[in-house]
Amino acid sequence: MLFIEEALNICNNSSVLKVIMFLSSLLKILFILVPIGLIVMISVDFAKNVIAGNDDDMKKNVSIALKRILMAGVLFFVPVIVNFAINILGENDVAFAECFTNANAEKIAELEDLEDQRRKDEEGNRVDTTVPDLPEGDSLVSSDSSDSKVHFLGFGGSSNSDCIIIESDGEFAMIDTSYESSADKIVEYLEDLGATELEFVLISHAHVDHISGYNGVSQEIPIKNLYIKVNSAPRHGGYGRVMRVAERDGTTIKNPAHEGNSIIELGSITFRLYNIEGVNYRVSDNRKADNANSLVAVADINGVTVYFSGDIGDYTDFYGVDENTEVEVAKEIGQVDVYKAAHHGYMSYNNQVEALEYLNPTYVVFTNVASNVNGVTERIKSVCSNFKERYITGDGDVIMSVSSSGEISFEQLSS
Repeated sequence: MLFIEEALNICNNSSVLKVIMFLSSLLKILFILVPIGLIVMISVDFAKNVIAGNDDDMKKNVSIALKRILMAGVLFFVPVIVNFAINILGENDVAFAECFTNANAEKIAELEDLEDQRRKDEEGNRVDTTVPDLPEGDSLVSSDSSDSKVHFLGFGGSSNSDCIIIESDGEFAMIDTSYESSADKIVEYLEDLGATELEFVLISHAHVDHISGYNGVSQEIPIKNLYIKVNSAPRHGGYGRVMRVAERDGTTIKNPAHEGNSIIELGSITFRLYNIEGVNYRVSDNRKADNANSLVAVADINGVTVYFSGDIGDYTDFYGVDENTEVEVAKEIGQVDVYKAAHHGYMSYNNQVEALEYLNPTYVVFTNVASNVNGVTERIKSVCSNFKERYITGDGDVIMSVSSSGEISFEQLSS
């Protein structure tokens, strides 16, 4: 399983994809040059023999020409052999085909944007990493059938992506869908919960760690509604693909900015959506700034307020966004009970002091590993007087239950 996880991570590595794209381009060039070179060499050999009139040399060159044609034929069969090998591996659930699918300029640019931002985030977050983990809290989830539950999924290793499943009164929904390589786990998790369809999927923004798993999930679990903003960064390939899949499946696509689409009901839960309008950018290459464009949701679960923040942050200086969307939204929302930390818990452009002062959460869930979120944890402890505990999906799935009377309990599953 470790080999499989490493292979899937490689397929989302921009450096590896550059090599694959280069080799693919080189192969295409060879497919053009080899036949031309073959024709030229055979023509020259035969021309010499015709002029010389030597039958023995003619027979010898015919043999050489046939060998050259055979070697060229082998070259042309390389893609067929590679495709066959990928299909065989695919039957064993190893998605190496994703490497070849992702090996294009658009996907590589998107991954480079994410990798660049994560490097900056991690550099800004390197404080005392010896901060001890806070208590994990209750280990038992309430067995009351009237409980509503929120499942924050973790994907092991250094994975920092969002996929959140919500269930209430027998209905299921999902906020963000993690990476494409996470789809199998998500589907299995939903099936274990008994979910046969999703009332809605909400996509916070069009980065691969939030949107790419949609296609794999939709193939197995019907999705009735898709809440997604009109993407202000149309160069995101993942956005266009999700829209095409939703249209193909007959899923109702709902723009949250349209009247009536900013409030969603799921069982006994009410969601209110914020930052529903497109963000204004001062730069032409706005793919990087799509974090600021995050569609965020606040859920009222039996009187408990839960804030799902996407990757919202302050990108006014770095990415040329006109407003500090994180603080503006936090000011509008006010105090919450549970906070899904913005941008997986990074602190360079997210989880700002002013925003945390407005939110003042009691519980915080990080969709990351502990070593990347100690800095924000210390910030929260110093700023938020209500704060009690944190939970980290890098340690395993986190399940939050809210009883009909509004009592909160958490279960931290082992990874």
